[in-house]
Amino acid sequence: RLGAAVTLLTRDDWRMAPELISILERAGQDVPEDLVLMAERYEKHKREREMYSPRGHGWGGRGGGGRGGRDRGEKRRF
Repeated sequence: RLGAAVTLLTRDDWRMAPELISILERAGQDVPEDLVLMAERYEKHKREREMYSPRGHGWGGRGGGGRGGRDRGEKRRF
């Protein structure tokens, strides 16, 4: 059967863009340029997040975004 499908993606859904591209390609459908750009931005964001993660990788390495591992307002406990 033939038909049309409409999918609305927002930035909250952008992690799904690479998978949706794969599905469209396997189905022989055109992949919208905006969807490709969304997937590229997500992959870049993901790489940057992994690179600068506070889990001991990248800058900081102490957690808490370089604030010594403590959140604002958190008292030091001994």
